[in-house]
Amino acid sequence: MSGRPQSEILSAIRTARDSLERFPKTTTAFRASLREQIALAEAELEAELGCRRVAFATHGFAVVVVRHPDGRFLAVDESKGRGWWLPAGHVDRGQSFLDAAHAETWEEGGIEVFITGVLAVEHTLGGLENARMRVVFLAEPRDPTYPPKSVPDSESNGAAWLTLDEIEAKSGVPPPEGLRGRELLHWGKYVEAGGAVGPAGMLQEENEGPCNALKAQLRDTTRGGEGKESKEGKTGEDGAAAGGVLDEASVTEDHRMLRRTKPRKEQKQTKPAAATAAEGEPADGACPDADLLRAAEAGDRGLGGPNQLEEEDQLQASSELEGALSRGANVAAQSNPKCWTALHLAVNAQHLGNVRRLLLAGADPNSATHKKRTPLHMAVQRPSIEIARLLLVAGADSSAVDFEGKTVTDWARSDAHTHLLALAAGPL
Repeated sequence: MSGRPQSEILSAIRTARDSLERFPKTTTAFRASLREQIALAEAELEAELGCRRVAFATHGFAVVVVRHPDGRFLAVDESKGRGWWLPAGHVDRGQSFLDAAHAETWEEGGIEVFITGVLAVEHTLGGLENARMRVVFLAEPRDPTYPPKSVPDSESNGAAWLTLDEIEAKSGVPPPEGLRGRELLHWGKYVEAGGAVGPAGMLQEENEGPCNALKAQLRDTTRGGEGKESKEGKTGEDGAAAGGVLDEASVTEDHRMLRRTKPRKEQKQTKPAAATAAEGEPADGACPDADLLRAAEAGDRGLGGPNQLEEEDQLQASSELEGALSRGANVAAQSNPKCWTALHLAVNAQHLGNVRRLLLAGADPNSATHKKRTPLHMAVQRPSIEIARLLLVAGADSSAVDFEGKTVTDWARSDAHTHLLALAAGPL
């Protein structure tokens, strides 16, 4: 054993590897010497550790740059006086990076988004036993007219749309009025300058080659007349895939639900029913719970929002939900570790018809997520007054309190919803 600290050995390995990458035109003998130094240092490290492998934890984080169509960017007023920053957070157990990106943007900024691309994938070693991996997403609001979060809670104090000039003005001010870090400013300038954006489909689950999202982009590019170069997967000088950015509206909405709703034919082993429902991998060739959750999330967004599906798609979502119920799907099945039921998903998707069908099938209007929020908590934050009224008629508790002690009324974002809740709480 050499007696050198492990951190010093690791530093020597990093320095040698960095030299190999930074100086590719050095002599063969010099590069061979660097490789020998790396091999000796790795052997020394193994001797210090007493084994060839150690447990290694990678902590994932999703960071989201949300650009409004008018050129402003979503800034989050961080809790505990930490200043203004991007929507971002840890990838929780059972989440994908995309799940975390959507969750953090909603919880911290109060905005639902489309993920339109990937700006960066960052991997940073934190020592011998851990590392951080961050995926920086580019996104746009689903509804540009919807206001950012204004009610403080444990997630954040609120959020606002800021111009680059306003963000830069905050960069010279200490928190809490100023920026927590300069990432929002730097990424905002990068995006506005036309920086390269990778297609969202590049962030795929482990696969035997390109996922369906990337194949779809290739087909679209080929139809666009790019010719042989596109078929070979040519990339532009900026490193972005030919054919432009592939947005979430066409690709990653399916990717986001893949783990829990999309059967994988190559997966053969049998899983418990709960895991099957969560991951969408049928144990016996069929999984009505997963089909129900997928149909519930599909929605129609046809209640004044910008993402209204065609009538044919609305009918398909309804028929898929009916089909899953007829095959014995459990209306209490939960879609992810955050304990969203099919009713939560249908309310979130603003599909009035599916909400009605689920309630008639026995869905509990007072089912709660991991944060003790009911479908009514969600309904009063979204446009449809009809869905909130339907839940109340079905027995939803207008006085329900979440884990922060907030009532449904505290979450109401419109006067119409507040008035409805007041009527529900008053004498008949």
